[in-house]
Amino acid sequence: MRSCLIVIVLCSSASCSIGISADSNSATASIPCKSSQDCPGGMVCSSSLCRVSDLSIPQVLVDISIPSTTNAPQYSGMGFVLPLDVPSLGRADITLPDLVPLSLDADLQNTSNAGLNCDYSSVSAAGKNSVKVEVTHRWPVDGLERTVFTANSLPATLTGVPSGSGYTYEAYFSLSGDLSDQDPKCNLPPVLVRDVGVSASQSLLTLAWPTPKSIALDVQIQASAFATGSDLYHWQLDIVDPIQGRVLAVPVTLGANTVDAKDPGLVDYKATVNYNPILSADSSPPVGTELIRLQPPTGVAQPTYYVSMSGLTLFAGSNEAPLPINAVPAAVTIQGRVETADQAQPLAAPITFLSTGFSVGNSGIWADYTASTQSGADGQFNITLPAGQYRVLVVPSGDGKHAVLDTQWTIQSSPSNQAGRLLQVPIYSQVQGNAADSSQLTAFQSATIEATPANGLLCDRATQIVALRNSSPGARSASALFQPQSNSQFVLPVDMGRFDFSLRPSTDRPWIVWKGKEVVTGTNTLSAWASPLPVPWAGSLKVPSNVTSGGSGSTQIPWAVMRVYALLDDGGQVANDPKIAATIVQVAESRSEADGTFQLELPDGFQP
Repeated sequence: MRSCLIVIVLCSSASCSIGISADSNSATASIPCKSSQDCPGGMVCSSSLCRVSDLSIPQVLVDISIPSTTNAPQYSGMGFVLPLDVPSLGRADITLPDLVPLSLDADLQNTSNAGLNCDYSSVSAAGKNSVKVEVTHRWPVDGLERTVFTANSLPATLTGVPSGSGYTYEAYFSLSGDLSDQDPKCNLPPVLVRDVGVSASQSLLTLAWPTPKSIALDVQIQASAFATGSDLYHWQLDIVDPIQGRVLAVPVTLGANTVDAKDPGLVDYKATVNYNPILSADSSPPVGTELIRLQPPTGVAQPTYYVSMSGLTLFAGSNEAPLPINAVPAAVTIQGRVETADQAQPLAAPITFLSTGFSVGNSGIWADYTASTQSGADGQFNITLPAGQYRVLVVPSGDGKHAVLDTQWTIQSSPSNQAGRLLQVPIYSQVQGNAADSSQLTAFQSATIEATPANGLLCDRATQIVALRNSSPGARSASALFQPQSNSQFVLPVDMGRFDFSLRPSTDRPWIVWKGKEVVTGTNTLSAWASPLPVPWAGSLKVPSNVTSGGSGSTQIPWAVMRVYALLDDGGQVANDPKIAATIVQVAESRSEADGTFQLELPDGFQP
């Protein structure tokens, strides 16, 4: 049974609105006109200004980073990611969400129901000082911005929490005090509550910390596997959430094994884990998204195993769930050398091993292992890894010549010591482009050409949380100054992988953006350039009118960095919802002025 003491109050006040509003006084960099004949192709004259006739990027995410400000000090240092419509007339203010203080408490149902006399106020009787809380707000895409508020006792007063309709939070409670002199049942497992709504009218929000559930688990290993070191004695079982890996259980250390009563070819490690399921204010919260985690002792080179709670099956006639691991892969010591591919010179560099596959023998259970080491000045390295498949990344220091090595390895289970492995670091690939055929491009003095590792989007269907996913985790950003009047061609050294490229003029012109270009070894040429049509967006960055101005008399936010992103689906078309988007691409960037006004110039589309 799931229970949650949550009251959701949606904000009905106009001061809670977030987004854009028309402002006829905003400046604009649009092209003046008397008729559509005065406008470039694809634009029409409207209200004496040239406008793009059909916005190909009608919705964007605007990532706003606010510096320290006296105009509205409660907003200092905060970040916001707002999904907004691009104004068709080129003028619109952006109003940030209302901020409210929130007093948060937990109803510890374990103490009232079980009568254990647990004391969670070990520091002071004034509050629950053995409890800490983390409140998280995820904006539309996790990775652009993730707002976190923390407190080390309850009730907790959190200041500056964005409020209103559409703003929901996660609250994660856990114990921090020493409860060793109390009943073991007082060691409550943490609890994660999703979909917590906050409104300006709330002064106190109390969430349930329920009496924990328990699950009996039977971790099974083939008896014949013990010859390869598959003993799970002192391994640890717990339960975590699938997004951040936050612990939801009281960890249990496995003891000695016993021979399975029904199958002598198996040995069992049995344990009962007390945990709290993920709670939700939603009327139909996702069930069984929690992950059971089995991890080796610290320092042991073995993978960590996971299985979803929803993927468990119970033994017939019992409440015990089997976890058939079958066997743990053998630990293998690898000795090798890192050298340059062009001159075979030894290279000192960090090396990361990311597992891509282990032989588990059960489709519902998966394993993961990550490890790092460093090659010495002689290029030699030594590391112990469980046998399996790996993605190997070598990231050389910025010598201006050598690129990241991203390769695949298979490590066999024998012999236990394997020498002679070689990692050859390539030289940079070259990405080139030429503006000679575009008089519009050669007219400006300078620009910056940027290469940014492309980011995909991954939506967890059960929780609907969308997060960035870098398809080239080792690849690095690169940039260079481009001065087309002196040289119409540029050459940019870049790692191999998938990149977004943008040519960013120093003038008030829109960026030229190439999305998702695969960079391979050797020379890569960007497609023919076409100067995009400008889609201007002028306005002021504001806080709600009811916000105290800190004595400045202004509710406008100066010097904030504003980055604009477009969401694209699998077909490369603009998506208006991160949950259906496949990739995200930055298309513009600006900063608000001293008076809070801003001027963004968006491109009307992408390069082919």
